[in-house]
Amino acid sequence: MRKFLIVFFLLVTQLVIAQNNSELEKARIIEETVELIVQDGDISDADFTTLFDELDNYFNNPVNINTATNEQLSELRLLNILQISELVRYRKQYGNILSYFELAQIDGFDQQTIKSILPFVSFEPPENENKFTVKKALKYGRSELIIRNFRNIEQTPAYTTNRDSLLAENKQYFGSPDRTYIRYRYKYRKNLSIGLTAEKDPGEALFGESQPNGFDLYSYHFQLRDIGLVKNVIVGDYQFQAGQGLTFWSGFGTRKSPFMPTQTKRYERGLVPYTASEENTFLRGGAVEIGGDKLSALIFYSQKQVDANATISTDSLETEVGFSSLLTSGLHRTPKEIASKDLISENVIGGRIKGVIGKLKLGATAAKTEYGGNYSPNFQLYQSFQNNTNEWLNLGADFDLVMNNTNLYGEVSRSNNGSIAYITGFSGYLNERFTVNVLYRDYPVDFQSRTSNAFGEKSSNFNEKGLYTAIDFKPVKNISMGAYYDSYRFPWISYQKDAPTTGVEFGSNLIYRFNRKNSLTLMYRTESDQQNFSTETLTQLAEETLSQYRAQFDYTITKKLRMRTRFELRKFEQNQEMFNGFMFYQDVYFDYSEKLEFKTRVALFETDNYNTRIYAYENDMRYQFTVPAYSGQGMRTYILMNYKVFEKIQLSLRYAQTYYSTPRTFGSGADSFTGNLRSEVKAQLIAKF
Repeated sequence: MRKFLIVFFLLVTQLVIAQNNSELEKARIIEETVELIVQDGDISDADFTTLFDELDNYFNNPVNINTATNEQLSELRLLNILQISELVRYRKQYGNILSYFELAQIDGFDQQTIKSILPFVSFEPPENENKFTVKKALKYGRSELIIRNFRNIEQTPAYTTNRDSLLAENKQYFGSPDRTYIRYRYKYRKNLSIGLTAEKDPGEALFGESQPNGFDLYSYHFQLRDIGLVKNVIVGDYQFQAGQGLTFWSGFGTRKSPFMPTQTKRYERGLVPYTASEENTFLRGGAVEIGGDKLSALIFYSQKQVDANATISTDSLETEVGFSSLLTSGLHRTPKEIASKDLISENVIGGRIKGVIGKLKLGATAAKTEYGGNYSPNFQLYQSFQNNTNEWLNLGADFDLVMNNTNLYGEVSRSNNGSIAYITGFSGYLNERFTVNVLYRDYPVDFQSRTSNAFGEKSSNFNEKGLYTAIDFKPVKNISMGAYYDSYRFPWISYQKDAPTTGVEFGSNLIYRFNRKNSLTLMYRTESDQQNFSTETLTQLAEETLSQYRAQFDYTITKKLRMRTRFELRKFEQNQEMFNGFMFYQDVYFDYSEKLEFKTRVALFETDNYNTRIYAYENDMRYQFTVPAYSGQGMRTYILMNYKVFEKIQLSLRYAQTYYSTPRTFGSGADSFTGNLRSEVKAQLIAKF
């Protein structure tokens, strides 16, 4: 009976997708998938353009479930390694999977899993797959042009007051308050990608004396994949991800989340084109990977200029320009900021070898980073063991072993001072209802790397040890539960922690699905650690506890009208003093037609201080994701309209406004103003041809 219900559910889902396959529907499904990954994050600074690109590509060019490699299946980010292993085992035992009906027979594939991957996979026999040719790439490739503009409506003195006086003080902005973004990309399946991106931030000039080249940022790439022995080749701007991120990982990586507690393992994507607008953390140069499924080798090189705070050293013979720190804002609005642009050269070279022996995958990665000019960092005490030269060298080895229903993985990395860091994890798929995950990391205080981005409590991978455990549990058909517990410590002093400290974090969720269209989500998370607490006479460590409670109800009123209601509460306790934060929002999604949809929110919030701020994912334009922090007392609203003007042209408009009950200061310096209201408007045009 249970399998019959699953098959019936899948049939209905597939019919719905087939009947409503518009661009708006595609965007909605992809946005829901991305939200599942990022919905709980205090990650407002992350850029998910590349993630959206990957899912969009799989939507338009579904991966063949009968020929997909483990790597291709993991790139979906919707299946864990044990589900992938069961899928591959099923193919070997029973042959090709003929339709989505069969997925219900594979261990670990419940209704929600099947629903999430269905838009991104196909069930073609292997012999029907089209092979790549240049002729096909030129004939059947797809072009996409994106033009986007953003502006805060309330203007600041940096744009409106006397230009000459502010220029003398290094405060006047040369450009308009618009953020303008243009991107063109030509793609053919996963085999070919050519792209060009241009962007200017608010305050930056578009042409003129301070920006004669037009836009502040130009980014470009050319990529070919799976052409004979050449698995991947990229020229231009790209990102590189390897192993578990301890030696090299650029771009977004998994974090702790009550909604995906057992998804801590990194699924490397190797070389991927860079299409976002962050200006300093990508690679620019060339890379190539050759080999097959059993053995491959990769080499990459990057050379570009990066922003930095300059230092000047002078002797009797010459003057040398060095730097004290790198800048990552990417803002070039004033004479001072423009002077810091592209000040220092950055050279990165490295390579990676991967091999497969039965069910064991092995990898080795090497990366060397070197900056031009003398590096003279202004280290604080907690950074005493970090590298104070302009050269970093990291060597790493990683493994991934799947045995029956268990997965063991990890990575060890060595920095050029001899310090060794490691991370290792275990996932166990005990049955179709229960998954367990354990992960341990040890990052010594003197581990030095500019390219690591592994799982951890901090954004930097040094001075941290921790043990993370998590479970996913489905006790009955319509209920899913998950929880994690992370115990960590910092053996040396840390930022705003003037002594070694320890911390614990617990998170859990419960989702009850009344039916396919309505669900209730409950979430609880709490974290306790120590932080500096200052009084008039001394500074000492004080215990801090942050607790978060959430209840969310998703429901469908009619075929065209969907709603979401969320209540969230945060409590912050420090030195026996309690602070609170509260938020309530109501979302309304209205699909007027296959060409026109509206999404809107009204949110009420009140927080005692910034420590009780509340993050909430907001629907934004395609390739855009907003996760603002709600702090203070007020109301935030937004409305988003997506309209398919013609078959290949989509227009999006978004207006957002935050009203505060008492005036507050926004921004800083000449870019600040005091008021109750902060509002913004966005417009985006996407043309496909």
